[in-house]
Amino acid sequence: MENLYSWALCVTICAVIACLTEMLTSDSKLEKTVRMVLGGFMLCAVIVPLIDAVNTVKEIELEAVPEYSSEENMNNAEIDMLKKELMILLNTTLQKKGIEPLSAEISLETDDSGNIEKISADIVLSSADAEKKLTAEETVQTELGMECNVVLSGH
Repeated sequence: MENLYSWALCVTICAVIACLTEMLTSDSKLEKTVRMVLGGFMLCAVIVPLIDAVNTVKEIELEAVPEYSSEENMNNAEIDMLKKELMILLNTTLQKKGIEPLSAEISLETDDSGNIEKISADIVLSSADAEKKLTAEETVQTELGMECNVVLSGH
C-alpha cells in the first residue's frame, strides 16, 4: 500500500510540475514542443514505477520457489516429506488400535540410486502399555508393511 501511495504522490508532483511549466510557456513559440516533452515526462512518471513494481513482483515469485542445488538435495527433501507422511499414517494406525506411543521414528534405507530398500518404524511405549507391545508390532507389520521395533520406556 505504501508503494501505491508513493507512486500516486510522484505522479501528482509530476503533474503539478508539468502544469506550471505549461502555464509559464503558454504564449511561446515553443508551446507545441513543450507540450510534447511534458507529455513524455508524464508518461514516464506513470509507467516507470509500474515497470519497477512488476519486476519486483517477479523477483518475489522467483524467491518463493525453493531451489535445489543438486539432485541429492531434492531427493533428501522428498525423503523428508515421505517420512512425515509415513509418521502421520503410523500415528493414525496406532491410535485406531488404542496405542499412544511416547515417541516414534521412521527410518528409510536407500540404495545408491536413491531407491527405497527398507522402511522401518521405531516406537517407544510407556511401561504401562507393555501389553500393547505385541499388538503395535503386528499392526505396523501387517497393516503398514514396515519392520517395527517397539521399546518400552522405564518411565
